Amino acid sequence: MKKDFAPDFIWASTLKRARETGEILAEAIGCPIQLEEELMEFNNGVQAGLSFEEAKKYPEPKFLHDRFENGESFIEFRMRIEGIFSKIMIENTYDRIAIVAHGGVINSLLRAFFKMPISMDYYFKMGDTGISLIEIEGEQKTVHFINDTNHLDGM
Repeated sequence: MKKDFAPDFIWASTLKRARETGEILAEAIGCPIQLEEELMEFNNGVQAGLSFEEAKKYPEPKFLHDRFENGESFIEFRMRIEGIFSKIMIENTYDRIAIVAHGGVINSLLRAFFKMPISMDYYFKMGDTGISLIEIEGEQKTVHFINDTNHLDGM
C-alpha cells in the first residue's frame, strides 16, 4: 500500500480496528488522517457483539425501513454511508484518498457507487485489510480492483 497506492489523505472510522489501521498507515506514509463516526459499521443494536446463535434470539427486521432493536435500519445505514461519501467527495482537495472502514461500510459504498438498489441482495466479499481501488475523474468512474489482499502474501 505504501509504495503502490499511497494516499494523500485518509478518512477512517472511529471504531478501534479501522482507526488503528488508519493511524498506522497515516504515520507510515506521512499523510493526514480524519476520523469520522459516520464510517462506523452498521449498527445492529442489541445483536452487536453476539455470536450468530445468540443473535438469532432477537427478531430480524422484516422490511428495509425497520430498525434492529436499539440499532438502525438498512435504509438509514445506506443513507448514512451515501451521506459521508458525498461529504468526502465534496470536501476532498487531494489527488488520492483512502477510506479505512469496515466490510459493511465498504459494501454499502460500492453498492452506492454502482447505483445498486438497497433491496438488491448482491454483496461484495470483503476480507480483513482488503484494498479496493476506485478512480473518479469527473464523470469517468473506474474500478481497478476490489478487496485485493496481495499485500498479505508471505505474512
